[in-house]
Amino acid sequence: MEYISILDLEPVNSKEFISTEFVADLNLNRIIDRISKLWGRDVKHFYGYFPQSPEAVQYRRDVYWEIESRNLSDMLERAWETYDGCLRLAQVRERSGQPMRQAMLYVSELALYCDAVQMLHEGLTGKPFASEGFRRISEALDTYVAGESFQSLSQQTAWIREHMAGTRFTLTYENKRIVLTEKECPATYESTLSRLGSGHRTVLESPFSESDELEGLELELMEIFRKKQPDLFRRIGVMFKEQKNMQEEWIALFFQEIPFYLSFMRLEQTLAQKGAAFVLPTEQEEEIIRGDGLYDLALFIANADRGGSVVSNDFYYDKDELFYVLTGPNQGGKTTFARSLGQFIFFGKMGLKVPAKTANIHFFTHLLTHFSVEESVETGRGKLMEELVRLAPMMKGAGRNSFVIINELFTTAANYDACIMGKKVLKHFVDRECHGIYVTHLSELLEAQDRAVGLCARLDDKGVQTFKIERAVMEYTNCAANQVKKYGLTYEKLKERLG
Repeated sequence: MEYISILDLEPVNSKEFISTEFVADLNLNRIIDRISKLWGRDVKHFYGYFPQSPEAVQYRRDVYWEIESRNLSDMLERAWETYDGCLRLAQVRERSGQPMRQAMLYVSELALYCDAVQMLHEGLTGKPFASEGFRRISEALDTYVAGESFQSLSQQTAWIREHMAGTRFTLTYENKRIVLTEKECPATYESTLSRLGSGHRTVLESPFSESDELEGLELELMEIFRKKQPDLFRRIGVMFKEQKNMQEEWIALFFQEIPFYLSFMRLEQTLAQKGAAFVLPTEQEEEIIRGDGLYDLALFIANADRGGSVVSNDFYYDKDELFYVLTGPNQGGKTTFARSLGQFIFFGKMGLKVPAKTANIHFFTHLLTHFSVEESVETGRGKLMEELVRLAPMMKGAGRNSFVIINELFTTAANYDACIMGKKVLKHFVDRECHGIYVTHLSELLEAQDRAVGLCARLDDKGVQTFKIERAVMEYTNCAANQVKKYGLTYEKLKERLG
């Protein structure tokens, strides 16, 4: 059978898992934690590996576009919740030690499975899908739902459901005896049991409930019910014995994978109400890499919680440009811009929307990051050595289609030494035709690098940070004036302090 996955174009035999350093550097953990919180389930496993080709990335983008443009998210969430109920019943069944109860729970599982499949099939039927992912699922569902196996399963579970729902008994408790009579009674099971005395538990369960905490009385009632309805329970027993593994693996895989899109959509919808922009990027190799309205998504989430906002920036790499060298005053937004660029590439590689208004991204095989590190107490290495240890495999692994983000490297070295080492690092990545950004206080790194372009964190006319990034080289006089004003080192302030 053709491989059917809504997440991957082809089976992924080798998944290259993302490093914890990479996630922490870009604050992706905070974003993914928020997605998990909004969805109500942990979604970290979806972000463990990248699609392996441009076609695989586009496969996901097409699926995302299809869900959004055809308003499928509500239907997909309902179908997923129904299937999730099936999984919860399976967990209850596995914990149960009572064979007949296991059989009844299994029939309920199959009934929810059939409901989820039919809901999904009805929601997708008749739609001319453009995405290959939904075409595969829709065509497979058409064949499966019309097939004898699913029709038989659906009919059997429907029959059992109908007979269980239509059966009514009167439960009578007299002289310490419980009597079941086949007739309707206005009193409920729970109200009848409540008269057994104050010693009975407060929460009362039906013998046919999904709880795995039934007491002996309830199990005895189920046994009495079984004797009064032998044909019904015979069918239940046969289904339990003969209908094992009735669920199709590709359907189970679909419901495992669809939350990848739905959970991110929930984040998008929640943040859009607070002014966040998201866009599915194009991936045109003949066009320049660009993004308009780029912002740090993790910072937006944090600020939105406090009622604040973030500054967005536009950027582009011209056809002959590979690297940015970003300079500027401290706390001027340099690291934030570098992180936003990393998030832009990351979510673009994941096949999801990116935090921007418009975007075009090229396919990058690797996303490599190196942010400033502290000295290691465990290893006894200084900060410079820690940086070099982490930098070595990064330089070795970088290839032509890598995107590299370096933030404040060699800050503990003297300027002369930092310039020499920084130029070598930059040349290494440029020579390998990597794209990327190097955040530094050393604008000298641009020397003799024709394919690197300078960016600068801009100050306003009064020397105050604007957090806007522009294509320019840092002017040290403006930065110095900014620091003098920030720390109160003007002539007037110093004269006032010194008396």
